[in-house]
Amino acid sequence: MTDNARTGGPGFMLALEARATGPDEPDLNTAIAAARDEYRDGDADARRMWSDAAAHDWDMLCADPVTRGEWASDVRRLAILATVFEAVPERAERMILTWALDPDEPSRADMRGMLGDERPVDFDRLLDDLTDGACAYAPGDDLLADRIGTASNVLGPIAENAPDVVAYAITSLKAAFTLAQGDLAEAMDLIAFCRPHLDSTRLADAVEAQARARAQSGGDGMGMGMAMGGPTL
Repeated sequence: MTDNARTGGPGFMLALEARATGPDEPDLNTAIAAARDEYRDGDADARRMWSDAAAHDWDMLCADPVTRGEWASDVRRLAILATVFEAVPERAERMILTWALDPDEPSRADMRGMLGDERPVDFDRLLDDLTDGACAYAPGDDLLADRIGTASNVLGPIAENAPDVVAYAITSLKAAFTLAQGDLAEAMDLIAFCRPHLDSTRLADAVEAQARARAQSGGDGMGMGMAMGGPTL
């Protein structure tokens, strides 16, 4: 591998492409495995650069109109995102939730800050601000559905090709999206499905607590429609 690979650059893709035998190679699963190996070999400075690159790649993939209505297909960017998601899942969850659910869209610098912040994430407060705060989207807002759909287009191929721990963490993100759109029962079902497989349950705990609180305060949990605006994760 090249030194460039150790800074979060395209080195792992160059090595894979050099061995590719057809137009469909390297596939995403193989690229993610290679990216994971290089990330683990890197030092603290290199890993920070991978996180900075992941924030950029998330922003670029979500901004690409080609991906609307279908899964994102940029193998290099998706592999970097999957690797950082596995390495720092709670930070990645915070970044993605904020990007998707905050009407005041975070800047790329904001997202890099979220991925670099080593403090534990207070998901209870974050979800309260993003889904029930004074400036939160209304559950049926078309822009909310569009942003969730866009996020789903990027998360879908990662969930299908990354290690199971990442796939289940993405399911907990999907539960948070569902909660934001008002479907309490579906959010609870998703949490029950993924909870046994999660290394960290902070986000799952927060989604479950908020769903129960809303149901007890008068919501029936029958759902307002997920309106994911994209393929199932």
